[in-house]
Amino acid sequence: MRIYPENAAKQLYPMIRLPGLALVAILLPLSFICAQPYTFRVEFTDKHQSPFTVGKPEEFLSPRALERRARFDIPILENDLPVNQNYLDSIRSKGGVILTRSRWFNSATVAVEDSSVLDTLLQFPFIRSASLVKGAKRGKAIGDKFDVGHFIKLDSLKFSGFYGDAFGQIDMLRGQVLHRQGYKGEGMVIAVIDAGFRQVDSMEVFKKLFEDGQVLGTYDFVDREPDVYEDHNHGSVVLSTMAAYIPQTYVGTAYQASYWLLRSEDVASEFLIEEDNWLAAAEFADSVGADIINSSLGYTRFDDPAMDHSYTDMDGNTTIVTQAADMAAAKGMLVVNSAGNSGSSSWRYIGAPADGDSVLAVGAVNTNQKVAPFSSHGPSSDGRVKPNVCALGSGAKIVQTDGAITNGSGTSFSSPIIAGMAACLWQANPGRTNMEIIAAIEQSAHKYEDPDSLFGFGIPDFEEAHQLLGAKKEVINDREQLPVLYPNPSDGAMYIRVFPMNATVLDLAVFNMLEQKIYGETVAVASNVYQNIIIPGFKALPRGAYVVRIGYPGFQQSLKAVKY
Repeated sequence: MRIYPENAAKQLYPMIRLPGLALVAILLPLSFICAQPYTFRVEFTDKHQSPFTVGKPEEFLSPRALERRARFDIPILENDLPVNQNYLDSIRSKGGVILTRSRWFNSATVAVEDSSVLDTLLQFPFIRSASLVKGAKRGKAIGDKFDVGHFIKLDSLKFSGFYGDAFGQIDMLRGQVLHRQGYKGEGMVIAVIDAGFRQVDSMEVFKKLFEDGQVLGTYDFVDREPDVYEDHNHGSVVLSTMAAYIPQTYVGTAYQASYWLLRSEDVASEFLIEEDNWLAAAEFADSVGADIINSSLGYTRFDDPAMDHSYTDMDGNTTIVTQAADMAAAKGMLVVNSAGNSGSSSWRYIGAPADGDSVLAVGAVNTNQKVAPFSSHGPSSDGRVKPNVCALGSGAKIVQTDGAITNGSGTSFSSPIIAGMAACLWQANPGRTNMEIIAAIEQSAHKYEDPDSLFGFGIPDFEEAHQLLGAKKEVINDREQLPVLYPNPSDGAMYIRVFPMNATVLDLAVFNMLEQKIYGETVAVASNVYQNIIIPGFKALPRGAYVVRIGYPGFQQSLKAVKY
């Protein structure tokens, strides 16, 4: 199944096939593009003689993009106008190959055979400047580009309750409260900018996504084609944290949202051109009316050291990708980005575009709510709090392309977990701006009064964020999904979350699989409030399966717990 973009996107990439239209431009063979040893970012002087005007934005922006601007009183500006097509045609006539173009920054990335072609192009009076964004060198390992996760395959045991294995990462954020109130991302559009979405169109966990038409379209800005399902699987596992849906097995944070799947990252190399690809994807997301961008990507060092960023560049204004992310926010989108996985490396700090002042940068914690050692540090080089918040990213539950549920480590996963919950929060508060949503998420976090360079403002509470935006506190009248063990399986501590109707005494006991009692105690619990009770000694137990029995007047339950 292939779903192609709306008509408005045609102005960005004319070769895109649209419903009822023929292919309107010939794609150059990928081998030809790869043969071009140099790619430059070319900046233009103006948009003179454009056939488009700010008075007729419907000719280059979708109705949904226009609705977003109208709702938040965002004006249509000259930087919304497409790049002058005559300029692009002139470049092609001299042997340049147009790879991407940016209306926001009035630029294009152009591949050329040799520097003499560039010399010819620079004679055009409409070209202001050109800078190298990709050379001939290739070969950086994928692990240097982003943390794709340290995967531990789980056994067939599933958590109790609707969310299955994903419960812990949703519960950490109190996300189930928004879901229970009916806010599951419906009506929200999330653009996922990543390295590829291998087999997403055939994975069981995404079956409902396609059946319900929630995949709105796809585009590959690296290979310049619609297909993103044959590339890397990083975007696939990222998407699972938001969009997967198999009740009692695995449910994502925004399983009723709609998605655009956009590839900007070439895992085979690391050059500045990937920032231009990201920019092109963000503009595309804007044009088709996306509400939220999730990007589990970051840029610091490159295959060509001359392109490297410095920590000083992490000031929210310097890199192209950060400027692009902040521009996306200025157009009304909420941009969520992984903080990075450099906490244990010589770089150590956040990358771009996580440094953007309008970007919600997400760090990683483990199941015990401690900052993961790999999670990149803040602050930004100009002293702002970064990361902004944290979510589960060490031992996060993700779904692999073969359907296996594994533990994954990386801010690549904490970011989409937050992005999905942000979609639900915004669905619940549609009149709020992107920056008001970010502010509520930050203010709900557990270290908001005392932020630091590791947690940022801390772990958000989306129930509280909803209340900060004006919602009444939820009154729960049942014990749905409670009590719950988490994290389960665990390699350390394990907790019981309870919500008793009345103040009472809870009987707690742990048995091995031979029905031998290992531990027992009684715990006083209050009424109508969530309480987290640690199971003493669980961390010291040998690996294996156990039964935890929980009881109080009128209620008893046995839950299976796994120590690994």
